[in-house]
Amino acid sequence: MAKILLAEDEDSVREFVRRGLVGHGYEVKATADGGEALELWPMISLIWCWPIS
Repeated sequence: MAKILLAEDEDSVREFVRRGLVGHGYEVKATADGGEALELWPMISLIWCWPIS
């Protein structure tokens, strides 16, 4: 199973995206900030960053 690390500070957006990804079969680690995400970095093999506009 593919794993995704999701870092999003907006609770509703984080939960919406997490549910969608889980629904498509991904294992998701969701964090509220980049610091916590960096602590999980060794557990994740690929991190994709959503562009900010």
